[in-house]
Amino acid sequence: MRIEESWKPSVNAALSASAGAGKTYNLTARLIVILLKEINNDLRSVFAVTFTNKATLEMKEKLLKRLRGLANLNTMSAEDEKNEKIDELAGIVSGGDRRKLQELAGKAYDRLVANLSDLNVSTIHSFLSGIVSLFPFEIGIDPDTSVIDEAEAKYLQQLALDEFFEKAKNDEEHCRNIMDAYYELHTGSLDVRKIISGNMLEFLEKSCEIGNTFRCDELKKKLLEERAGFKKLESTFMAVMNKNLGEICRIIKEHEEENNNILSSLRKFESFLNRPNIRNFNKYVGEVLSKYESLEDHRYFKSFFKKIGGLDCTDARQMEISYGNIQKYFRNEFKALAESYNSIIVNAFLSLFLDYVSIYSEIKRREGCLDFSDLERHAFSLLSGNAFDTEYFYYRIDTRIKHLLIDEFQDTNVIQWKVLKPLVEEIVAGCGVHDSPGSFFYVGDKKQAIYRFRGGESGLFDLAMSEIRDVHPFLLDENRRSGHEIVEWVNRIFKEIMPQYQRQVPVPEGGYVELDLIEKKEGSNNNNDKLFCTRTSEIVKSLADRGLSYSNIAVLGRTKKHLTSIEEEFKKENIPYRSETSSRLLKAFEVSDVVNLLHFLNDPEDDIALASALKSPLFRLTAEKINIAAMHAGKTLYLKFKNSGKSEAAEKLGNLLSKVGFLTPLSLLNRIYVEFSLPYLYADVPGASENLLRLLDESHVFQKEHNGDISCFIEYLERRDEALKQEAAEGEGEGKVNILTVHKSKGLEYHTVIIPFADDDINLSINKTPFIFVNDEDFSLRSIVKTPTKIEIDASQSLKEVFNDESAKVIKDELNLLYVALTRAKKNLYVMGSIKIASKDSNTHEKGELKDTWFNWIAKGLGLEASESTGNGESFIPLYQSGKENLEGEDSGSKANSRKTKILPELQFPSGEEYGQGDDISPSKPSNDEEQDFDWNEYHFSGRRKKQAMGELIHLALSRIGLLSHGADIEKVVEDAVSFTMRGSTKLGGITGFSFDDISKEMSRSIKELLLDRELEGIFYTSRGRIAKLEAPVYSKSKGKDFVGGIMDRVIIEPDEIKVIDYKWTQPDLNNLNKMTDSAIAEIIERYRKQLDYYRKSLESIFSRKRVKSYLLLIGAPQGRRLVEV
Repeated sequence: MRIEESWKPSVNAALSASAGAGKTYNLTARLIVILLKEINNDLRSVFAVTFTNKATLEMKEKLLKRLRGLANLNTMSAEDEKNEKIDELAGIVSGGDRRKLQELAGKAYDRLVANLSDLNVSTIHSFLSGIVSLFPFEIGIDPDTSVIDEAEAKYLQQLALDEFFEKAKNDEEHCRNIMDAYYELHTGSLDVRKIISGNMLEFLEKSCEIGNTFRCDELKKKLLEERAGFKKLESTFMAVMNKNLGEICRIIKEHEEENNNILSSLRKFESFLNRPNIRNFNKYVGEVLSKYESLEDHRYFKSFFKKIGGLDCTDARQMEISYGNIQKYFRNEFKALAESYNSIIVNAFLSLFLDYVSIYSEIKRREGCLDFSDLERHAFSLLSGNAFDTEYFYYRIDTRIKHLLIDEFQDTNVIQWKVLKPLVEEIVAGCGVHDSPGSFFYVGDKKQAIYRFRGGESGLFDLAMSEIRDVHPFLLDENRRSGHEIVEWVNRIFKEIMPQYQRQVPVPEGGYVELDLIEKKEGSNNNNDKLFCTRTSEIVKSLADRGLSYSNIAVLGRTKKHLTSIEEEFKKENIPYRSETSSRLLKAFEVSDVVNLLHFLNDPEDDIALASALKSPLFRLTAEKINIAAMHAGKTLYLKFKNSGKSEAAEKLGNLLSKVGFLTPLSLLNRIYVEFSLPYLYADVPGASENLLRLLDESHVFQKEHNGDISCFIEYLERRDEALKQEAAEGEGEGKVNILTVHKSKGLEYHTVIIPFADDDINLSINKTPFIFVNDEDFSLRSIVKTPTKIEIDASQSLKEVFNDESAKVIKDELNLLYVALTRAKKNLYVMGSIKIASKDSNTHEKGELKDTWFNWIAKGLGLEASESTGNGESFIPLYQSGKENLEGEDSGSKANSRKTKILPELQFPSGEEYGQGDDISPSKPSNDEEQDFDWNEYHFSGRRKKQAMGELIHLALSRIGLLSHGADIEKVVEDAVSFTMRGSTKLGGITGFSFDDISKEMSRSIKELLLDRELEGIFYTSRGRIAKLEAPVYSKSKGKDFVGGIMDRVIIEPDEIKVIDYKWTQPDLNNLNKMTDSAIAEIIERYRKQLDYYRKSLESIFSRKRVKSYLLLIGAPQGRRLVEV
């Protein structure tokens, strides 16, 4: 059938649309036809469902725009008529009568503008919310219950996690279950909270399905039975291992073997025997058992046998007999043990999860709200049961759903489809005896299904066709986005690597593709981030220098992993960029480590937070050391550590605890930063320094605007979590390169796309996924399995099948993600990476096989030789080039490009050698006579100025004023700054001789004088390349002190120069034209010279390539004498 047939309301259609094929165009075309053919019917009978608010707005805008164009058909160009398929539309709507089409479009446009709210275009959750809100009593909720968005839900989820972990303090079993789950689930991270919380939130994405499949009481009963059965199996297992593996260890030790390889095996075996459990068996013994049928096959043991008398000697034969007994057990008995253990781990975590869900549900009940998963669950219970009453349902919603259109159907989850299915069945059958059938239309692309981790199930696309009668499939295979060379390149690759790939037909001409192969230094395993970043910036600068706007360029990452490195490179190379990553500050693990420590300092009984902090780089303690300390006496983990003997960790913790009650959160953070040499502890982590500085900035904002103790600060951070973006892009400017993950790029298109780091290992995805969700044929959740280890896969066929099935799904997800990445480019596409080969056997590859990476797949699809690339490690080889680079972007031209402005982080730490290990950062005066005249209260921001002074109030007001445009309303700027300051000050009475109004007037007068002073334009007004930092903290080493903190009132960053400005309120006897003499100014300069010298030198150590100048801004001084260089 022709694609235009899918526009007809009489046809139920499933439209499969490839990337760039125009799915939104065809969806709106169907909407237009429905509106024109049913011009006199109720608009409320038409429902269009999308998956984002942005898509909802875009659909309405496109619909109105196209209707307006049809209403003005007589002014439409021939090219536009062809693109809009006017003849086809007229043939469907008006029997080919173009004039009638125009008339109908005009009426529909006017009616839609007047009644736009009647057209039900909404997200899936808005659609469900509308249903649920009409049946509160039927589903058992308060009629006043509100629906919260994702940001609010995440905040409440964090509160629930806090209560969940709080429970561990008084419930030993709950605490033990949490720690057991952590030891089973962690894959490298040492943060207990993060590991447990991450898995809880992942399960929460599927909470509705889990709730329909598992019941808490049944689960706990089953868990008790399983544990009893497991103990019997484990007892037999341990007896076999103790006897046989113990014998092998005994013989090795008897021969006093000094070979390091054998001793390494011995240590592993003994580690298991000392702590015999399945986890340690997998870790220390399993690899040997799964690889070697006999010890003789193991080259280290073969060599050992030769040294002790050969294979026929008594000890060698005994070792082989013992090993054979273990292998026999492994082949015949271990399957039952592995499967039982797997089930126990899953059910134990499910039990914890359901406890968490109970806490979260209670918080939502208290707050009187529902989240999106609640909407799905309640709508499911309302519409999917046998008691569903169609007539009553439509009576309550006061309309008939006659036409339902769904966008991005491949991202629908199982529960959403189960909710929609009964509605769709009623629609296509006819809503009542006297009604004519309605229509169902959905559109999507299974190749772009990249949200399985959120519950999206692409298989529903075909399932819906089989479950709903008379649904006709349509295919859109034209790519109208990308140039011919790009489309054919993608076709060539995916024909070889994606089963049942449907070739796309290129429409636009041109296009350019470049595939760059990294020359990997032979024998080196170092990551090549720097090389990828350098090559990316070279491409961007080359295109920009030839006239392409930065905003036309996008750098895409498979994950967020490498994007920070790209941002760092762009800062260094002065390339403006906009980062679209969704990382929250509190999710950065270096910040998470510090926050965990704050949790403990706020509540020393919080063992979970302390365990996370102890395992982090802050203390670097192993789980074994923590377990040993935990055996000592004491109510809490901290007391046990304290009682375990002299410990550096306990000493540091005690030192911090002793200061907590006397320090603000800001001062406490400073002490932590000094105590643990932050951020140099995380120097190798891209972006860590910035993240730690941002955390410090937040503490400064908190102290100024809120005040409070650590618990208040932690709550403040959690409330701010959704708003705290990693704002890496600095400065102003029209054109910025877009840096984002492929997931964020879906639905977008760019003139030029660059994909560095295309050689990331993919198989790590499944190995790092703790759980696998197993579905039935209709995609309903059947069971959950802990991701099995290699030895468990070898032992159990059922676990092997689950793992292989999930591996295939992961590969399919990654192929889809690669397809999305390669189809974002319109004109130019650059991909770079290296060939990677497995260096050892794993769950997914044997040694010597090609690893699963995007780059390897591309090379395979192109038929290129697949051998690991080696070379000097300092360059790229163009492996494939096709077409000609296109520089004509939608926003091309030099006006949007300027690399004169250095892109800088908010603040930077000085170099490592200038960052000390000092302890005392209090503002007490040093004993050194040379520094006795230094104003430490002025110098240190924790007690910088007395708030009673007028200068402090004006200073606070100026801290609200950034760079102003030259047309700014100065009166309004001053009024807002003064008003904010007056509202925030609690000690105005301390300024004697002034009324409230007097203070306001004096402040306004003084600030207005500064802003109108033309000599001060360079510090208060915008200019190209100028950036202002207000209240900027600085860190350095000064006068033998390891650490001194200060706040610079205003820092102006120019392309070649930095100015640091410190505000000073001139004393009354100097606030007079006759008294402001050169000698008076010289006296003020000398008073503050050391302070300004410190600021200047600190900035010079950070910005070594820029000239740094320091100034005093004398507030109250006459014009011409206000800004004084020091």
